[in-house]
Amino acid sequence: MKQNKPKKIKIVATGPESSGKTTLINALALHYNEPYAEEFSRIYFDGYDGKYSLFDVQNIGVGQIDANIDNEKKAKKFAFSDTDSTVINIWAKLRFNANIPMIDDDIEQSQPDLYLLCVPDFPWVYDALREDPNDRIDIFNAYTALLHRYNSNYIIIKGSHEERMNTAINEINKFLN
Repeated sequence: MKQNKPKKIKIVATGPESSGKTTLINALALHYNEPYAEEFSRIYFDGYDGKYSLFDVQNIGVGQIDANIDNEKKAKKFAFSDTDSTVINIWAKLRFNANIPMIDDDIEQSQPDLYLLCVPDFPWVYDALREDPNDRIDIFNAYTALLHRYNSNYIIIKGSHEERMNTAINEINKFLN
């Protein structure tokens, strides 16, 4: 008789740049002793010259989808991801006023069990891949609207690192019951 493998719980950090996604997802992966899918744009833009196109954003979307799928295969219980197609969707709209149908399809078809929507409630930190320190609250609101449009399960993550971890752990542990 074939045994069914237990379902892996997909947890994705999302939100505007410099909102603590990477720090949070890395800490959660360590806490639960699980791997996590890194933000693919950081790999793609290794050696970045500051110029990119919508085609690059679409390629990053494909790479992120693949990274998240690969990570889910490696995970034991929780498949953590430092971003997904929500970020690609917002990025394409804000930077190029464009939709990428494949990305929209992925959002609809690959909903994680939980989004951790990170509030940019601390100072913006410079990074060569970051573009805009001024519109983070407006961008956060765009993420909120996108998650509502897709009826996604999400919680808002804010405050200090300790507060963020406690909020996330309390919500994630609900999946253990």
